[in-house]
Amino acid sequence: SITRWMILRAIAFPRSKQCMCRMRQIDLRNSGWLTFKEMLHDYFPSSWYIIREKDMEIKFSNGSLIKFLGLDTKERIDFILGTEWVTIFINEATQVSYDTVTTLMTRMSQKVEHNEFPEYFARPKIILDCNPKHKKHWLYVLCISNRDPAVDPPTPLDKNVHWKRLNWSPYDNVQNLHNSFFLTLDHLPLVKRARMRDGIWKNNDGSVYDI
Repeated sequence: SITRWMILRAIAFPRSKQCMCRMRQIDLRNSGWLTFKEMLHDYFPSSWYIIREKDMEIKFSNGSLIKFLGLDTKERIDFILGTEWVTIFINEATQVSYDTVTTLMTRMSQKVEHNEFPEYFARPKIILDCNPKHKKHWLYVLCISNRDPAVDPPTPLDKNVHWKRLNWSPYDNVQNLHNSFFLTLDHLPLVKRARMRDGIWKNNDGSVYDI
């Protein structure tokens, strides 16, 4: 999972700085923040890290940091823009504008060495996850159509721009979900079922506002 990968990255690259973002801080506190704490508690020695509940950050014994920030205030965005990061993970990225994402990308400049192989440096990465929406959304245009959403009409991306996509659905997590959850998904309306159950980007045909 992304959670485990970020924790292992923090351990492998001392003094690295990583940030998990979501549009609203309260949503992040009730989702990703809890997931990270559970992962650390279940799989990693407590002597390796300190959880700072008030500041929503995890500080590792090797100096690495994972910070959790909403994008709903200027102060929080300024904090991100004032720091160099090796990883930025944006949860539920469909809630965030493309302009905000590209702005955050300008702060992915931290250079940190591997703890065992000092000649190897961590490659800065930005990760976006989401539930699918409609095909006009900038994420679909960028990551599936491979076009620049900042241009109207969108034009093909430069060949040197590298975006990779992984697609999954609740069926990839069957062992951790109750059977009744899938029954609920099976009875959703067509468009919502395609998006939430099958992981398909689908237009809401006939709707005034395609959300």
